Amino acid sequence: MLRLDQLSVRFGDLVAVDEVSLALPAGEVLAVLGPSGCGKSTLLRAIAGLEDLAGGQISLDGKDLAGVPTHRRGFALLFQDGQLFRHLDVAANIAYPLRLRGVDRSETSAQVVDLLETVGLPDYANRDVTTLSGGEQQRVALARSLAAEPRVLLLDEPLSALDRSLRERLAGDLRSILTGTRTTALLVTHDHDEAFTLADRMAVMLEGQIVQHGPTQRVWTEPVDRRVAEFLGFSTFLVGNPAEQVAAAAGLPNRSRAPLALRRSALRVDPEGELKATVRRAVAISDAVRADLELDGVGPVEALAAQDAVLTPGDRVRVRPDRAGMALL
Repeated sequence: MLRLDQLSVRFGDLVAVDEVSLALPAGEVLAVLGPSGCGKSTLLRAIAGLEDLAGGQISLDGKDLAGVPTHRRGFALLFQDGQLFRHLDVAANIAYPLRLRGVDRSETSAQVVDLLETVGLPDYANRDVTTLSGGEQQRVALARSLAAEPRVLLLDEPLSALDRSLRERLAGDLRSILTGTRTTALLVTHDHDEAFTLADRMAVMLEGQIVQHGPTQRVWTEPVDRRVAEFLGFSTFLVGNPAEQVAAAAGLPNRSRAPLALRRSALRVDPEGELKATVRRAVAISDAVRADLELDGVGPVEALAAQDAVLTPGDRVRVRPDRAGMALL
């Protein structure tokens, strides 16, 4: 439905978006995931028509959008702060795009009721938006975006202004709303969990370029190289015999002798584990103990232990590998 071909955006000598090509099928959610400053928000603004292109093409249903102004592209843009109209109540905020489209009053009222049900705020029509929590405001902003019946919904870090527990809960709700309404959406975010929860497909963006793109689960578990793996949370990288030893212990075939990337969760301190290690350092975190180990025959690695584990430097421990936290590069 939405297609980007060799899209580039420059600010003077700075290349913010460097020949990006992506395709977004109708009814799917695509997350562009990358660190701050990688160009992902600039990419979103370029798609919306808010930034000039230095090269490339944006097309929607096969139609080139060059020269089409922002308000005629058929997109809705949802920002991290919602940007609600503070002088209007909840119902009036949601009704605004309906009024612009010339929907009559009775139909507008009915659609507002339906949209409030969709976003889980059925009794909020007459509420002052300034009295709402951050999560409630984002739900209203989402309802207003859906009221515009956008061909594509563009979301710019939509949950980043919320605290972590609310962000996790709302991400699941937002996923249900987008899939339930069959909304085609493109999300840009730096938050791994947000992208993983919301998106059917994921594109990793680093330094203005898309470096990996595919189904979310595949990108998450099969990073193409060390740079992508590091960004996705893999912290230990093994090559040669150490990589083969750990992969074999985990039952992970490595016939090509590929480098092995490990998340912290790939190794667990466990009395029944088949690998042996010496504790170098241990620190309690919220739900576990994080341990720096010297794994026999391998070298320094990170691992997790049970929350009640007591580990001191010099202790000898056994380690159980978990292939779910590993990737062959």
